[in-house]
Amino acid sequence: VLLVSRPLIYVLFIGKYGIRSWTPWFLLLAIDCIGNSILSLITSLVAGGKDRMFHLSAPEKDEVKRRKLLFVLYLMRDPFFSKYTRQRIESTEKVLEPIPVIGFLTAKLVELIIGAQTRYTYMSGS
Repeated sequence: VLLVSRPLIYVLFIGKYGIRSWTPWFLLLAIDCIGNSILSLITSLVAGGKDRMFHLSAPEKDEVKRRKLLFVLYLMRDPFFSKYTRQRIESTEKVLEPIPVIGFLTAKLVELIIGAQTRYTYMSGS
């Protein structure tokens, strides 16, 4: 239920508070943490007095890994991105800029990351 409702909750809170507000960002992070905590609790469920792990199938394990990787998107979403991540990326670009080939590739990579942040992070995993 949390996984299905989180995009709607995120959009509603962005509409109310704006993209650059910390409220939708923290709320979505809290929902993801609660969902992962519930999943961890269920998979380590103590059944009948015996320690018995609830086993997940291969597709379920893949989905759990995918959900955990979605936490990386929190580094790419505003306001975190504009306040922290973008500054780190741009400072790294400035350091590597004098190096001939690496500086060029870094500039293109930074351009791609910033472009992806403005388009992709709000649709994926939200």
